Amino acid sequence: MILSTFNLYWRNLFLINSLGAFGIVLVAMFMDYYLLLVACPLCILQRYVFVGIGLLSFFVFIFPKIKKTLVTLIVVTSLLGVFFAVRQIYLQQLSQEELLALSGCGMPLNALVEYFGFFEGIKLAVMGGPSCAAEDWRFLFNFAEWALIFFSGFLGINVTALIKSYN
Repeated sequence: MILSTFNLYWRNLFLINSLGAFGIVLVAMFMDYYLLLVACPLCILQRYVFVGIGLLSFFVFIFPKIKKTLVTLIVVTSLLGVFFAVRQIYLQQLSQEELLALSGCGMPLNALVEYFGFFEGIKLAVMGGPSCAAEDWRFLFNFAEWALIFFSGFLGINVTALIKSYN
């Protein structure tokens, strides 16, 4: 009975992970459309990572037999999200001169990918530019700092789940 309660706890936790990740994306979309904020390419990449975490967490909830593989993918995806958020926070700390020297994102993400190809477009988005350093909104922290907090939370939860699944 203890084992089944433990498994039920972790399955529900992955459902909550999924709903939380999708909720973050919905809040970001709400802020785009109703508060008229414009997301930079690096912000859009972070949203894709949240969607990836949400989908993988939902798959763990549905298919618990392949939990170890899916949780490993969630950990890798969370690390990618941490990288994107840290990169954006770093860009926000640069001076105007340093920002203007960057040759990264000057276009929306879909235009970068369409014009330069997938990998080069992603590379340019990660390089960043002045639009990635803009702080249009702040509630205690800015978007990138909130994203880092949430990615770190997802990372911690899923590393713990991965360790527990091997014990």
